[in-house]
Amino acid sequence: MTGIICAMETEAAKIVSEMTDVREKIISGIAFRCGKIGKHDTVLAVCGVGKVYAALCSEAMILNYSPEVIVNVGIAGSLSKKFTLLDTVIADRVCQHDMDTSAVGDEIGYIQNIGCEMKTDPETNEAIIEAAGKAGIELRYAKIATGDIFVGSDSDRKKISERFNAQICEMEGGAIAQVCTVNKVRFAILRTVSDSECEDFAVFFEKAADIAAGIILNYIKSI
Repeated sequence: MTGIICAMETEAAKIVSEMTDVREKIISGIAFRCGKIGKHDTVLAVCGVGKVYAALCSEAMILNYSPEVIVNVGIAGSLSKKFTLLDTVIADRVCQHDMDTSAVGDEIGYIQNIGCEMKTDPETNEAIIEAAGKAGIELRYAKIATGDIFVGSDSDRKKISERFNAQICEMEGGAIAQVCTVNKVRFAILRTVSDSECEDFAVFFEKAADIAAGIILNYIKSI
């Protein structure tokens, strides 16, 4: 079984529309939709925005559905001119840019017993890249920085980019990665850029969400 976590309903809508034999269960206030995409068993949840909701959802999904892999899908902001509006990236690494225990001597971003970054699953990444390629979409690797802030200013983008050598920012992937790492569950993070230093999030949000969802549908159908 593959688990899919999105933060918002708009990010999940296209995926949900292609699920069959759907059974829904509410766990900790989150609706888990379990069914099939093609012939593949899939569970999808819309966790809500931010790290706490993402962690809550990930743990509940693992304990109740035992997915072999969890894929976090949705939109993100760009921290780099290398990635522009509607580019889609697959994370090779993820960090939490708002984690800071430097006052007691830790490196900024350090997570106890894990370190400063977490690596996604290479096999899943390559399968997603292949599925995107068949649809004519080029995916590139990026380091993603997660934090409980919508990064909207140029100064914040620059600070996160330089401090963590990250190219993309969002609000859930790093928490999902932490829960999966602790539970030894494979994970991947796929994001389409909906906003950058000169673009309007509200204008491109739905289009970006649709692109990311389409790639994941192709990936799951190819499994």
